[in-house]
Amino acid sequence: KSPLIGVFICYNRIMKKTLIIGTMQTEWLEYVKELPKGNEDYEVLSSRLQLSGSALKAASLYQQFGFPYEVIAPVGRGSAGERLSAYLEEKQIDVQHVEGIHGSSTLLVDSKDRSNRIYAPGIEFDISNNLFLTIDPENIDRVLVFGDALISENAKDVIDLLQEIQQEVYFAPGSYFQSIEDSILDAMLDFHPIMILEDTDLLLENFEYLETMISGLQEDSHNTILFLAQFQGLYGFELTQKFLLKNTSFEDAEYIAIAYSLARLANVDSKNALLLAQEMGIAAIHHQTLSFQQMELFKQRLKGMILHAA
Repeated sequence: KSPLIGVFICYNRIMKKTLIIGTMQTEWLEYVKELPKGNEDYEVLSSRLQLSGSALKAASLYQQFGFPYEVIAPVGRGSAGERLSAYLEEKQIDVQHVEGIHGSSTLLVDSKDRSNRIYAPGIEFDISNNLFLTIDPENIDRVLVFGDALISENAKDVIDLLQEIQQEVYFAPGSYFQSIEDSILDAMLDFHPIMILEDTDLLLENFEYLETMISGLQEDSHNTILFLAQFQGLYGFELTQKFLLKNTSFEDAEYIAIAYSLARLANVDSKNALLLAQEMGIAAIHHQTLSFQQMELFKQRLKGMILHAA
């Protein structure tokens, strides 16, 4: 069995924790012939129950790669919360349990590989400062924030925590981008985050338009921006260079954010970190949990990148 990557890292420093802020969900994955339009009925070809959510994916990957982390993701009560609690206890992932019924979601995937998610929201989106009591800013050296952590009325509490921590921020708003209040988005840009964006609704017609849009965002963020255009490519924009990884497959933007942050934490250069992120994003098609075999393969890939960087 390969050693933990976090222990394997071949540069000498004490590694502090990555703080992960997001949600955990119980989700029905349903395959349908065609995505419904509006409230119309749809035929389910097959379905299965899975555990998902931005924070669950991130905590699981950080744990399996052996990197230290803390997670802020409330888990409530009810059947969804109990299922999550049992899984988290089995995997030894620590979260804080709160009062309230935990929500769930349904992910619809059609025959053309298009997807849409339906939410039955609950306490998992209520990320407020009573969850921050165990966080010691001195032990944190980066924060990974997902968009689902910023859509509740307590979003300002997350901003206040980031202000207190004053460390590098990775920001992956995902499909929640339009739901986040402008004042919260402006506050996030003030932290000069590394941003991981996706565009699943608008198929970009040309690269020039994308560059113009990203250039405007970089003027505000002053940092790296990754942009996922589904079925087209993964674009990486740094202040002095840009990369394009073409692709025709579905990619999970949350896994891209997590994998990129892992690789950069391991001192891997931006381009190779982007390559690893794209591979993991494709492997995690439709938000599935990566298999043991896939994880071992990605551990070996990251180890090779670390050795190359050294």
